Amino acid sequence: MSGEGYRVLLRARSWSKCLREKGFTWDQIATVLALTHAVSALRLYRLAHGRTAADVVAMVNDADPAGTACMREARLYDFETWPGAGRRPPARLLAVLARIYQTTARSLVCGEDFASYCCADRDLIDGSDFRHLDANQDRAGRVTMESSAGVTPADKPLLDASACVRLLRAIGVEETDVKRRELLFELALVLGGTRALDFLRVLTPDEGERLAGVLRGTWQVDEATVRIFEKLTMHARQADDLYGPATLLPVVNEHRSALARVLARESMPPVLHDRLLGSYAQMSQLAGYLAYDLLDYTTAEDALNDGLRAALDLGDPTLISYLHCWMGNMAAYQERASTALDHAFAAQSWTARSRSKLLRAMNDSLLSIAHRSPGQARAISHG
Repeated sequence: MSGEGYRVLLRARSWSKCLREKGFTWDQIATVLALTHAVSALRLYRLAHGRTAADVVAMVNDADPAGTACMREARLYDFETWPGAGRRPPARLLAVLARIYQTTARSLVCGEDFASYCCADRDLIDGSDFRHLDANQDRAGRVTMESSAGVTPADKPLLDASACVRLLRAIGVEETDVKRRELLFELALVLGGTRALDFLRVLTPDEGERLAGVLRGTWQVDEATVRIFEKLTMHARQADDLYGPATLLPVVNEHRSALARVLARESMPPVLHDRLLGSYAQMSQLAGYLAYDLLDYTTAEDALNDGLRAALDLGDPTLISYLHCWMGNMAAYQERASTALDHAFAAQSWTARSRSKLLRAMNDSLLSIAHRSPGQARAISHG
């Protein structure tokens, strides 16, 4: 395999991994890859699975129960270049490849080429359906970006093939450099789809390359990587007035998920780990605030609790008190006076260790709100 061919395979493997995690089937991933790779269906499905020609040849040969298969890489390349060049793949081979790629044999050959097979071969191709082997087939109906009453804000960044089309078109409008388009597409798949593009464009090309390498697991976390996450965190915190909570929340949630994966996967110096953990806590607080703004209190509480756990692990008194204040204010708004007071008193002890004067004012305000809330008045009257 040439260097360029291997680069294409690695990029497709990275995209496919992201899309599989979001519930895409192999057929949907092949559809997405077709938008940027003008190759045959046979090659699209191999790229979707992230396999080299040698991998597929070995699997074809192993699938022959009689042990008589003698497939070679050069012959597979011939089949993958048909009909423009090469030779037509036999119907029996299409059936074997359909099982390997967990799809239908009919998906591996286009309409006008299908007509070139004899009647018996067409029956074999039509009857070879192995989509049931695809673990994501049962999830296919839930892969969407459309809003619905049964979908929580945390679910909305899931992408389908049409969303990927919109994403690629949005990138193509403003980006003429092919490499830059591919990089933005890869990052946007991980960090929230089309809505993440404005955030990603604040990154320089070098920062984008570094971030993509870390997210796909091929680069180590270093000082420069941590600064990139901190830059995106700060940008997200400043973006609410511009984009609004409904648009911003899916991006923030995907950013949190990416940070969580990096923190769980990577070994790094404690100082870098603590800075990333701080970014995670801040993004969790922001996610909680945005969900609260959308009146989704369950999602808000989950996010704020995640942020509080991270802040406690970090041992940052300012961040811990800040999260307690937000959780207390949300409880007071819901007239859960005892919970609001619990958070207010917890925040008070941490505020005493912080240098922030604004935090003291926020804590004092929470105490006042909690004491005068209707729920507290009822609790006192029943006491």
